[in-house]
Amino acid sequence: LHWVIEYANRGLTTATNVRIADDLALPGDLATLEIHSTPAVTYTLDGAILRFVVGALDPGVHGRIVIKTGVPAQTTSNVFTNTVAITADADVNPENNQAVATVTLKLAPPVIVEPGNGTTCDGEIGMRGRALPNAAVDLYLDGALLATVTADADGRWSYTTTVADGDHELYAVARLGGLTSAPSRTVYFTVDSTLIWSPLSLRF
Repeated sequence: LHWVIEYANRGLTTATNVRIADDLALPGDLATLEIHSTPAVTYTLDGAILRFVVGALDPGVHGRIVIKTGVPAQTTSNVFTNTVAITADADVNPENNQAVATVTLKLAPPVIVEPGNGTTCDGEIGMRGRALPNAAVDLYLDGALLATVTADADGRWSYTTTVADGDHELYAVARLGGLTSAPSRTVYFTVDSTLIWSPLSLRF
């Protein structure tokens, strides 16, 4: 998660003792906290409050702070909120000094590459596809959980199993960082174990 704070002095006189307080109680995992600012400003982490000392801010001068937080490994919500307040000495209008940003994360569903939709094959089925790197991928065959595999660092996953003769439906769901994706597109395929060769073995 990347949070961006942009501040500026739109007044006609220099603002003194400018301070920014960023409430990090709900913005994500702070174990991987990264901060980049232009111009550089000093900061301290006071519990869940990140405090920046800007100092004097001349008229027309502005700055930018980028804060990176992680997604918690286990979370009951995919909604993250960040609240920022800026203060200065002798501020004539403190009413507009706070801003709230909310981000809703959605995990992209996995993609099933094989078997192809409408495929007829023998009993052994090689399943493969793509998902976000390191995501857990739950494979559902005919509505029941068949297996869980993990996508590699390139986002590739695969699984091989034997399936009974007949018509079948396959879809997948990804899980990562406490988030769960929507189901993938459903793939429909038929198994015929009487085939003397597997159509899935063909490559063009």
